[in-house]
Amino acid sequence: MSKLITGLAALCCAGLALAHEAPVDPDFPLQTYLHQANVPSVWARYTGLGVRIGQFEAHSKGHKVAFAYRHEDLLPNVDPLWLANAVPWFMASKASVDRDAEHASSVASVMVAARNELGTVGVAPQATIGGHWVGGRLDTLNALKQYDVANLSWGATGRFEPVLKMPVIGAIPVEYRRALSDGRQGRGTVIVMSAGNARQAGGNANYSSLSNMRGNIMVAATCPPPRSQPCAAPGFSSPGANLLVSAQGVGVFTRVGLPQTGTSLAAPIVSAVTALMLQANPRLGYRDVHEILALTARQVRDPSTQWQFNASRYWNGGGMHVSHDYGYGEVDALAAVRLAQDWPGQQRFANEALLEQPLASTEGEFAIPDHDATGLRYSMALEDARLRIEHVLVEVKLSHQRPGDLQLVLVSPSGTRSVLMDRPGKPPASGDAHTGDRRFHQRQRLDFIFNTTRLRGEPASGQWQLHVVDRAPGKVGTLNSWRLNVFGRLDNGNDHYVYTNEFTALNTPERRTLRDLNGGVDTLNVAAVSSASVIDLRQGAAQVAGETLHLENPAQIEHLIGGDYADVLTGNEADNALLGGHADDRLEGGAGEDWLDGGAGRDTLSGGPGRDRFVIQARAQEGDTLLDFQPGIDRLLFIGFADGTQPLLTRSGAHTLVSLPGGQVLSLRNIQPGQLSDGDWQWLAEAPDLDLLAQGLPAI
Repeated sequence: MSKLITGLAALCCAGLALAHEAPVDPDFPLQTYLHQANVPSVWARYTGLGVRIGQFEAHSKGHKVAFAYRHEDLLPNVDPLWLANAVPWFMASKASVDRDAEHASSVASVMVAARNELGTVGVAPQATIGGHWVGGRLDTLNALKQYDVANLSWGATGRFEPVLKMPVIGAIPVEYRRALSDGRQGRGTVIVMSAGNARQAGGNANYSSLSNMRGNIMVAATCPPPRSQPCAAPGFSSPGANLLVSAQGVGVFTRVGLPQTGTSLAAPIVSAVTALMLQANPRLGYRDVHEILALTARQVRDPSTQWQFNASRYWNGGGMHVSHDYGYGEVDALAAVRLAQDWPGQQRFANEALLEQPLASTEGEFAIPDHDATGLRYSMALEDARLRIEHVLVEVKLSHQRPGDLQLVLVSPSGTRSVLMDRPGKPPASGDAHTGDRRFHQRQRLDFIFNTTRLRGEPASGQWQLHVVDRAPGKVGTLNSWRLNVFGRLDNGNDHYVYTNEFTALNTPERRTLRDLNGGVDTLNVAAVSSASVIDLRQGAAQVAGETLHLENPAQIEHLIGGDYADVLTGNEADNALLGGHADDRLEGGAGEDWLDGGAGRDTLSGGPGRDRFVIQARAQEGDTLLDFQPGIDRLLFIGFADGTQPLLTRSGAHTLVSLPGGQVLSLRNIQPGQLSDGDWQWLAEAPDLDLLAQGLPAI
C-alpha cells in the first residue's frame, strides 16, 4: 500500500464552514452523548476539518471489512488517500450497509458522520476517516503512523495473555513507537483505545499488554443522561489504574450499523474530541493531548466509585480527581478545545523523560501471607528524581496457586493508591464462592508489566510501596521481584497551573491560595473556565470561575492565558506573556519586555515600559486598541496575512488607525502616522511556537 500523508485537509468532504445553528439531521435529537460530552458548543469554530482519523478494527473469522464507507452518513468524510489505496475486502466494505461491518460502521459514525441533513452527526463531522482491520500480528498496526488520530475499539481477550513481552520495562513495539515518534511530523499519532467490557468477568484494562501501553488513551464508559440522578458505572466497563478518561457508552445512537453499548462506542467519542483539539491547535504533541483531556475531564457523580485526589499541585490549586472506574472523569469537548487553543509547550515522544535505570527490588522468594489483609509490603526509595509523573510502569514477577486471590496495589511517595490487579477473574460482588482465576493465562507464574496513570503531576522522588495481598484462604504464593520506571517530564521549575469550572466546587482554603516557591518560568491558565477572569500579577489577586484566588507570591508568575470571555489580565515587573483568548479582553503588561496577544475579539492592550511585542493575527472585522505603543521600541507582529500586505495608516484625531485586509483596524492611541516606520512591525507566517511560555520570550 502506498504511504499516506498526515495533516492534509479533507479532499472529499465539504470545504465550507458549518453553520452555527443546531444540525437539522433528523437523528440529532437522539444523540444524547453529543451534549453529554459538551460537543455542539465547539462546532461554531471546530469540526475536525483537516484532521485524519484511522479506524483500526479487530479481525475475526468472516469479518474482513472496516466500515460501510458508501453509507450516506460516512461517504462525505471518507479519507480520499485511504480510499485510493484500499485493498478490496481487506480494508473497506463496498456495501452501503454490511452486517459484517455493523460494529465498525457504528464506531465510524460516532466519529465522523457528516452534517448533511441525513441521519446522525459525528462528534467531528468534517474529519476524514480511513479503515483498517487488525489481524493476529502487530505489523498490521504499521498504518497507525499515517494518521493524526487512531481509534482502536477493541482489546485483547485473555487476561495476562502474552501478546507482548518487551525486553526492557517501558519498551514499546516498533509499530507503536513509529506512530508516537514519527506520526504528525514528529508530534505523534494520538492513539485512543477502549477499556474493554469485561467487568462482570473480573476483567481489568490493565490485564493486557496491549491496552496498558503508555502511548494509549484508555477510555471507560459512563452511563447515559439524564443525570438528575447519580450515575453508576456501567456493569460492563472494565476498571483499571491505566484509564485516562471516560465517555458515554450506553445508548449511543447511530444510524449506520446498530445502536451499540460498550466502551467501543465511548472510545470514538474521545477520538473525535481529539480531532477537534488538533484542528484548534495542530502543534499539540500526543502527550499534550493526554494532559489536556485529563485536566478538563469532569468528575462523574457516582456514589459507587471511589474518587481520590492525587498529589499534583497544578489543577485548580491542588490534586486531580481520579477513579479506577472513570480515569480522571468524563470528557468535556468544549473545555478541552479551549485549553488546547493556546496550550504552551509541546510534549512529544522525543522529549519524554524517564529514569536512567528502573528502580528494582532484590530478587528472592518472599512469601505472600495467606488470607491476610495486611499482606506483603515492600518499599523502595527513589532519590533525586526530578521528574513530574505521567505514567509509572511496574514489572511484577510472582507465582501463586490461585491468582484470583491476589490484589496488587502501588502506593506513590505522595500516598496515591493504584490498584494494579484486583482478584482477576472474580466478578464484582460475587461472594466468597467465586474465587476467580486459577491461572495467569494457563500458568501459575506471572511476569507482567502494569501501568498507572493515576499519579499525573506528582513528584517521583520518595518512598514507593507495593502491597501484595491475598484475599482468600487455602492457596499461597511468593513474590520474586518487582521494579518500576517513571515516565513524564523533567521537573525544571517551569510550572503550569490550570484552572477549570470545577474550581467553583472546590472550596478548600488550600486550593484558593496559589503558592509558587521554586522559581522557573510559570504560567497561570484559565482558558477552560466558562466565565470572565480577572488576574492581577501586581496585586496578587484574581477572580476565577466566580471565586477569589489569592496569589501568595505573584512575582513568581510570568505568564497568563485567558479564555473565551472578557478577561482582564495584568502583568508584573517580569517579562510577561499575556494571551487573551476569544473575547474582548484587556491586557496590561506593566514593566518588562512583554508579549501581548489579545486573540479574537476587540481587545485593549497596554504594554507599559519596556520593549513590548503586540501580536496581531489576521481576523476579519476585528481590531485592537493599543494604549501606549512606543514607536522605535515596541513592535507589531502581523501574523497570517497574505504576502505583500501593507498596513494603511490614517490619522484619526490624536490617534493612528492601522487598516488591514478584511476590515481589520487597529487603533494606536496618541500616535501620529508620521511617527511610524517599517521597523515598527514585522510579518510572520505563523505565531512562534508557544514553547516560548516555558523558555522565556523569543527574540523577534
